[in-house]
Amino acid sequence: MIEGAAAQQRVVVVASAAAGVTNLLTVSGPGMSGLPGVAARLFSALAARDISVILITQASSECTITLCVQQADAAPASLAIEAAFDVEIAAGRVDTVQQWTDCAVLSIVGEGMRQRAGVAGTFLMALADIGCSVAAIAQGSSERSISTVIAARDAHRALCHVHHGFFATREVVALYLCRTGTVGSQFLRQLAHQQAQLPETPLELRLCGVMTSRAMLLNDQGIDPSTALELLAKATAAADLEGLYRHLRTTHPDQPVLVDCTSSPQLGLNDPQLLAAGLHLVTASKHANSASLQHYHAMRRTAARHCRQFRYETNVGGGLPVIATLQALRDGGDRVVAFSGILSGSQSFLMGLLEDGVAFSQAVRMAKAKGVTEPDPRDELSGTDVARKVLILPRESGCELELADVQVTGLLPPEFDSTGSVAALMDRLEAADGYFADLVAQAKRDGQVLRYLGEFDAAGCRVGLRSVAASDALAPVRAGENAFSFLTVHYHPQPLVVRGYGAGAAVTAAGVLADVLTIARGAGRRG
Repeated sequence: MIEGAAAQQRVVVVASAAAGVTNLLTVSGPGMSGLPGVAARLFSALAARDISVILITQASSECTITLCVQQADAAPASLAIEAAFDVEIAAGRVDTVQQWTDCAVLSIVGEGMRQRAGVAGTFLMALADIGCSVAAIAQGSSERSISTVIAARDAHRALCHVHHGFFATREVVALYLCRTGTVGSQFLRQLAHQQAQLPETPLELRLCGVMTSRAMLLNDQGIDPSTALELLAKATAAADLEGLYRHLRTTHPDQPVLVDCTSSPQLGLNDPQLLAAGLHLVTASKHANSASLQHYHAMRRTAARHCRQFRYETNVGGGLPVIATLQALRDGGDRVVAFSGILSGSQSFLMGLLEDGVAFSQAVRMAKAKGVTEPDPRDELSGTDVARKVLILPRESGCELELADVQVTGLLPPEFDSTGSVAALMDRLEAADGYFADLVAQAKRDGQVLRYLGEFDAAGCRVGLRSVAASDALAPVRAGENAFSFLTVHYHPQPLVVRGYGAGAAVTAAGVLADVLTIARGAGRRG
């Protein structure tokens, strides 16, 4: 018996039967309904074999009786029951005994349960939090105990998590970081700082895995974020999602969270499988939410089915609360009529420099040197990155759109040769200086400024370079800032504007960490 200590006599106590020693037996069939003496025959047959019943529950339809016995008694119990009902089984009125092996009984008991509302809800929600399936439930009329039958492999983590729900014991959130590039490395630094801030709280953010495209480091006891990169460089295990799944099946962490800091679409395509494997998912990658509509909806269905959280605030605005704001508008009954925004801190940085008279080629080099662009500047200059962000926003508003529905005009001149290596591209940028100098000069003569915008309205979604009036809400946005202007049914004619710095690995990593903490604290508040 594994027991949890209660601080006071009338406080609920959590206990678990020893894992792996019980089997669940189910007797069912249409012939059981309304037939007197069914339960008596069943328990008489078990008593004759000296078999003790740990738990029993019966459906009100009278068609099913479920009971739990010691694993060593399961086979003789099944034979005894089938012998007692041999006539009914032969006639097809009672089915053969069904078994669920390797079970554990997890119970909450205590005098204080009678005065505490929501005990059952807290108990079952704690099990749902960790994706623990319940095979049977039994509650006495005294309201002093509730028992559940669960898989033995889930017993320990279920016990720990139910304890956390009732007693606010320390909650361990197991983090598995994918990729250690600019954002991933910043995440590790911020995680190390966050761990130092939470030593005495009921919440532990434990780094249990780090993966790159080549290597993987796993340790359920925890990895020091400050030395993770050094340890990963010495790791010999190849990066493999199947290896991660095997690790999860072996260690059964209470609250596993995969943190996706990749720029590759490949991991995003595996996201439904990650959720189904029991992982919560936090992603900075836009690929999952900007893939096909079928994939977009599959993500949400899978997360709901497995009681997993899927968080992606940084997909659109870095650390800015854009997704949260949009979801709050929708949940409040508002509707977005039109949107326009500067969705790229890199583009914002470039446009500000052009406005100041810096040549385009020099502006791109400065942005790359400061790390506000991707390693390959074409990722921003092509407009595809902004297009993915623009697609996510109307999808969050309920629009059924594909990436192909977004009209994209890249920033580079139509005749510019953007092929070849990054170095070759950088060497050719001077060829575009005159083109942008003319655009900037024309905009100034018209009392306007150049901004690279993403937009959607009734006419569709568009991405491209625009001249906006100096009085426009987006005109002052530059130097790496992002701005999102939502015209809604309620925010009309003045739009709701969310503005702030969105470029840079530190800002994005902070947003990712905020999503991790939202998952962790949300689970901790269940009780």
